[in-house]
Amino acid sequence: MLIGQSSVIGVLYWQGTRLTGWQLLLPLFLAGIGGGFFLAPITNVVLAGIPAKDAGAASGARTTALTLALNLLRRLALLLVGRLPKIDLNGDVITPSSG
Repeated sequence: MLIGQSSVIGVLYWQGTRLTGWQLLLPLFLAGIGGGFFLAPITNVVLAGIPAKDAGAASGARTTALTLALNLLRRLALLLVGRLPKIDLNGDVITPSSG
């Protein structure tokens, strides 16, 4: 998971405004595979100490917290991307026209 996330950050850093979606394909794939190998076992560890009668509520609370965190991160990413300069296909910065 750490390798996948680091590779996503590296691609974003080194490509900058020249970034294309295809350049993120492999890093995001690695991050997804790493997340799958990490999140399932960590959920078992977290829920291991919960009594059986409370396991459903604990699992729901964990899922709610994870969903909330992911949505907040998505909103933050969209906010940051919205502040980036717009670049056309020629690599020129697009400025909004007044009119």
